[in-house]
Amino acid sequence: MNRDRGSRVSEQGERGAGGRLRAALRRFGAPLLLVLFAFVTVLVHVPQNEQISPIDEFVYSDYLAKIPTEGVVRQGEDTGDYARSLVKCRGVMLYIEPVAAECPVAGDLPDGDFPFGGKTSADIYTPAYFAVTWAVAQPIRWLGVGDLLDAGSYVGFFWLAGALLFLYAASRRMAMPRALALALGLLVAASPAAFWSSTYVSTDAPAMFFGGAILLVTIRLLQGRSGSVVLVVLAVLAVLFKVQNVAVVGFACLALLASGILGMVERRRGLSRAGSAPTAGRTDSTEAAEVTVATATTVSEVRRASPLRFVVLAIVAGVLSILGQAAWIVVRQSISTGPSPDQATGSPLSARALVAEAFKFLGGVPLDPTAAANGAAISFAGMFLWVLTLAGLLALALTARTFGLPWLLAWSAIVISLLLGPLLVLGVSASEGYYFPLPARYGLSLLPAYVLLTGVFLAKRRLVGRFLLALAAPLAVVTLFSS
Repeated sequence: MNRDRGSRVSEQGERGAGGRLRAALRRFGAPLLLVLFAFVTVLVHVPQNEQISPIDEFVYSDYLAKIPTEGVVRQGEDTGDYARSLVKCRGVMLYIEPVAAECPVAGDLPDGDFPFGGKTSADIYTPAYFAVTWAVAQPIRWLGVGDLLDAGSYVGFFWLAGALLFLYAASRRMAMPRALALALGLLVAASPAAFWSSTYVSTDAPAMFFGGAILLVTIRLLQGRSGSVVLVVLAVLAVLFKVQNVAVVGFACLALLASGILGMVERRRGLSRAGSAPTAGRTDSTEAAEVTVATATTVSEVRRASPLRFVVLAIVAGVLSILGQAAWIVVRQSISTGPSPDQATGSPLSARALVAEAFKFLGGVPLDPTAAANGAAISFAGMFLWVLTLAGLLALALTARTFGLPWLLAWSAIVISLLLGPLLVLGVSASEGYYFPLPARYGLSLLPAYVLLTGVFLAKRRLVGRFLLALAAPLAVVTLFSS
């Protein structure tokens, strides 16, 4: 009898342990898979990148090499021997083939043999990205990756993994099913946007990281949770790492500002127009119980309770991020040694150019920025993600309940996407005296928001997540064999 009782206790313990393991896998399995795929894709692609990236990696490698000795590069400064040796020894993809005979003497060759006449164009950036990359690259070099540029390229894993985790967490806060959140994360990691920003040394690397982090904190705030100080810090850091990350800062500020103004109006009228808390489609009862969403109060009640807080927070985050960049501009000018190199990209600013730039970021952020260098699988992943996010974002904006959280986020993303291009070119034209067509990758910090909002729309159909995962998972695997 005691033996039977002990047997039953043992079985119950095993079932309890097994249940906890299944619960842990259910909760953490998808984010772990995303981190694993980010690790594998960087591990696979970095050694395949024999030539340096045409997206300014020549000047980025120069900045990276000068971090321990100079700390910052100055406007008008010549590139150093390390960056010049990379051009001659490895070549620049699509533009310059390696020249073995000139490799050992690259530092002695005339400036005209190198891009931008041998001068740096990376002086527009603060040392933030390069200092972090150099520091994290050192342990990687101790593990046997001798070349600084290769070690710095592997650092892209941390930015990509962080971006995917933030995106997944934000998706779950919007009650998105796990399968759908996993599928969309895999598509992001398999796209050209991730390839070019995460497997080379690139100032685009932190864009999706900050984009996902600010997106998550913004959703938490609009659902009545804490995070005001975190948002301000992230906004300032995002712009200091790269000024174009002002896109996601603008998105967050616009969403908070609109929510605050709506809260004031609703408070004055004494009625709610936003409906209940966000539930992006149907999920089973177990999933819904695990998803942290604002259920105690509606989104409308949250913003009516503290509308002024949202307005003030939007203004503070926006102003401080701009002031941080303004301070860097003053520092950059004070340490300048001469004019920037002529990149032969300037042209007169026109009304037609402003219109073209207005649609730039809705028209191709996930796509191959070189339009030629990626293999078929990665290019297809980017095209598929672009079509999916564009259609999903517009569909959500037109079908979501007016003034609800999904509606508010969707329209904030659309409006900032349309305004960002013209504002950036007007700023460049005012400060530099010329205009150049903006690359779509300047909107990369908005990609997590595009993806999440697409998922919110797709989650209205129960089986969409599993169907999309069945497409995304094998496609992601195939991209590992297609650079």
